[in-house]
Amino acid sequence: MTRRIKYISELPEWFELKKYEFTKNLDALGWYEQLYVRGTFLYHARDMQKNNEAFPEDFKQAMQASRENLHTIIENDPRLANYCTMAPGCPLQSLKQNNIRGLGLDAIKSVTMRDYIGFKFYLRPERIQYIEDWFNLPNSKKEIYAKDTSWFNEPICNSFIPMYGNALDTINVNLRLPDSFLIESFKEHLAARRKAVQVFSTKHFRESDYNNWVNMGVIPYLDLIIWGIEHQIKVPNRIIADALYPDGEKGEETIRKTTSQLAETLLDAKTIFQLIMQAGADIMEKSNS
Repeated sequence: MTRRIKYISELPEWFELKKYEFTKNLDALGWYEQLYVRGTFLYHARDMQKNNEAFPEDFKQAMQASRENLHTIIENDPRLANYCTMAPGCPLQSLKQNNIRGLGLDAIKSVTMRDYIGFKFYLRPERIQYIEDWFNLPNSKKEIYAKDTSWFNEPICNSFIPMYGNALDTINVNLRLPDSFLIESFKEHLAARRKAVQVFSTKHFRESDYNNWVNMGVIPYLDLIIWGIEHQIKVPNRIIADALYPDGEKGEETIRKTTSQLAETLLDAKTIFQLIMQAGADIMEKSNS
């Protein structure tokens, strides 16, 4: 049964706002790791709460390790490493090893045979079958068969299976044309495609964004929410506000309307993906400087 705390003194001993000073110095990779750990904990905690399941011991140990060192570095503690797995090739492990291959950071590259064959797994199978049948028809019947298929002449990414999105655009480049013409043409094409593919964010997080996340207390907020779920404790927004904003400059309305929503946004897959891309770009920039 969930109980409700009434006083800030009832918060856990490990919670001290000054221990979160490290968040002021986090870059894209740092934010990614801290959100990755908290996101893993929160997802599993909510799932176990929903199914009325007891928290397994390795989960409790991982959370305890994170609370002992709130600036959580997964590989520094086996309790974390055992639960927040960084499998070979996962983005976090690759970034920590300065290995950005496989992160999708190749801005421009030639399509390989592997890429070409791989497209088949991204495309809608019914469209593949349809166009293969069309190619096998005699020319006299092709126009009738393809009467209502506008997608024939649309970018191939529009035929991707929805779960793969359409942030990758495959183009042909006529190398017979001069560089100046190709560059200007590419700029026009890029602007048009970015406008068309509105689901893809090109946002680059800046220091002002990171500062806002710090000021809103996103990481300590998540830690308190996870702790509350673990111990079946309801932590009122008023208590969270008192803990995160001891000077009283913000209140429970800020927690309800801003901090909580910001935290959920930062745990969203699109935000995490953007942090991964930005961390990889940071590594590329440092290696080229």
